Amino acid sequence: MGCGVYLRADGTFGMDDPICWPQYHHPDTPHIPCIPICDPDPQSPIYLFRRGLHKEHTIFTGSREGGLRIATISDDLGCSLKTAVSQMAERARTFLSTNNQSHPRLENLMQSLGIAANRLLTSQAPVPELRVAFSITSRFCFESQGYINYHSKYLPRLESTDIPTVDTNVVGVWARDAAVCANYHRMGVPVWFVRDASLVSNTSAHRDKIMKPREYPDRPRYPEDCFRDDRIVTGHAPLFHERPADTGALVKEIDSWVGKKLEEGHQ
Repeated sequence: MGCGVYLRADGTFGMDDPICWPQYHHPDTPHIPCIPICDPDPQSPIYLFRRGLHKEHTIFTGSREGGLRIATISDDLGCSLKTAVSQMAERARTFLSTNNQSHPRLENLMQSLGIAANRLLTSQAPVPELRVAFSITSRFCFESQGYINYHSKYLPRLESTDIPTVDTNVVGVWARDAAVCANYHRMGVPVWFVRDASLVSNTSAHRDKIMKPREYPDRPRYPEDCFRDDRIVTGHAPLFHERPADTGALVKEIDSWVGKKLEEGHQ
C-alpha cells in the first residue's frame, strides 16, 4: 500500500524526511545517516539552511499573484546564500581532488545546488513558493555534506581499531541487519537495531528498550530561532512511495520531485 508523504510548511517531508530523521538503511544511500543535524556556527551552510526561511528574509514587491503577495529574498539572505554555496563548492572540490574514485552523486548534487541557489536568488514569487525553493536548495546542501562526511570521516573508521565516540549531531539510521548495525556503530554514527519483539530473548529483554520507532523527543536539534512549522503546505500534492520503510525508494521519489521543480524554474 502506498504511503503519502507531504511537503510541510517548514520545507521538509516531516518525520519521513531522511535529511531530518533516521530512516531504514538502504545500500544505495549509505551517506544519508551522516547528514549533520545542526552547526552552532552562524556562518556555516548547515546553520543557514536549518533555520529555514523567515519572514524577515523576504521583501514584498507590492504586486500579487492569485491573491498572494509577491516577494523576493532579502539582500542579507542573498549574501549568506552565496557564501554558503561557495563554502560547499570548496568543500566538494577539496574532497574530489583528494579522492581517486568517481563520485557522480556528489557532482550532480553540487551542480543542482548551484542551479537551485541561482533560481532562489532571482525568484519573485509568493512566500510559500520561496519556501519550497529554499527547501530544495537546502536539500542539496545537506546531502552533499552528508556524502562528504560519510566518505572522508566515517567510512575510513571501519579500517581503524579504535572505538569512536558516537556523533550525536548526525541524523543516524535504523538497521534490520546486524552487520549493517555493527558497521555504523564502528563508524560512530547513531544506529538503532530494529528487531521484532519476538526475536528478543528473555535473558536480554531487561537490556533492550522496546519502543516505537518515532519516539525521539530530543531529535532533531535545530537552532533555537529556527522556523519550524509542520503544517501541510496546501496546494502541493504528496509524494507516493510503495514501501514506507524503503529509504532508497523515497530518496528517488524526492529526487524526481526536486528535478521537476528545478525544470519548472527554467520554463
